Amino acid sequence: MNNPKHELLTPNNCTLIMIDHQPQMTFGVANIDRQLLKNNVVGLAKAASVFNVPTILTAVETESFSGYLWPEILDRVFDVTPDLSATSRPLGEAHPEYACIGGLYFTKGPGGVAQIWGDPRDPVNNFRPQPPRPGELVECCGTGMGFNLWRLDMFRDPDLRKPWFKTQTEGGVATQDLYFWADARKQGYRCGVDCSIQVGHYDYEGKFGPPDTTW
Repeated sequence: MNNPKHELLTPNNCTLIMIDHQPQMTFGVANIDRQLLKNNVVGLAKAASVFNVPTILTAVETESFSGYLWPEILDRVFDVTPDLSATSRPLGEAHPEYACIGGLYFTKGPGGVAQIWGDPRDPVNNFRPQPPRPGELVECCGTGMGFNLWRLDMFRDPDLRKPWFKTQTEGGVATQDLYFWADARKQGYRCGVDCSIQVGHYDYEGKFGPPDTTW
């Protein structure tokens, strides 16, 4: 059986994801010359463009903090001018009531449950998993931490308990994600899971079932 790690990369079996290549993000880089970093990234982007590799570009806080994506990537490589207001709309304009929106994914292994933890309509706060509703945004009491969009202002709130994320072993047991949301909900922060965005845990070694499985 061929090892998929050793296959030739083609536009049909790979995707390039370029995460937050923005001016403010570059200022924090100290272990490589920044111009060299930019040259390397632009070179990689050009290679992806030449070979028609599907490419995803992400950005964060473009208008309030981080700035727009490097023009060397947008204009000179991919020749696109994205509607940045539209790409931020799911978390911004359309759902200003949420501090966090997560993608839909399940706990690992057979019989895993959707990580849509708790229903705010229940009279008693809890983290019982809700069933997913295809294509809908479902409000919940907590999300998993694998794929989320956050409003960063919430982490500047001095009333949020610190450390934010901690595996709780005393006074009950809670994973880091639910430990965080138990306090964030008390402070009035709301969250939801967008069931149209499906993500998963890749189990290459088969620790939770058959190898090479995405749960």
